[in-house]
Amino acid sequence: MYVIWTANMRRDNKDMNVEMIHLGKGVSISLEKWEHIKIISNTRKGFVKNLLRNIYRTDQIANRCMRDTGKLQKCTARASPRKIVTPKKLWVLRESLKLYLTRYKTSLVKKHQDVLSCLKDVNAAISEETNFQNQQYKNGINEEPEDPICIEEDINLYEL
Repeated sequence: MYVIWTANMRRDNKDMNVEMIHLGKGVSISLEKWEHIKIISNTRKGFVKNLLRNIYRTDQIANRCMRDTGKLQKCTARASPRKIVTPKKLWVLRESLKLYLTRYKTSLVKKHQDVLSCLKDVNAAISEETNFQNQQYKNGINEEPEDPICIEEDINLYEL
């Protein structure tokens, strides 16, 4: 079950309250973005990619991978080894896709398929998006990424 809560934050030199949705394991995104992702996502991979862009900045996505290759990537101001997508965020992406497929877009699960078999799309979508963002940086696009409204901290769900 997801929890809606209000975060007090400062953005563009303004104090504001933002309704957040806690996706699990201390990861929350704005409720407005969550609703937008559900509306614009027409495929399983599309949902994962859209959610990924709201958990990581695009320059962070460009410097991520599914398994350690040890290769240096020049996708930001400095070259660094690509980092593996954290198990926490991978769990959040998988659980969010499960919820999306069972509650919002059941039509994306084929007749002879179950939701768990669809979770293989998570790894493929992450790989596609990291490669795409990496290529964008190599081509000089996405120089100044916008910070997603994502909070990573444990929240006390009993106080909400």
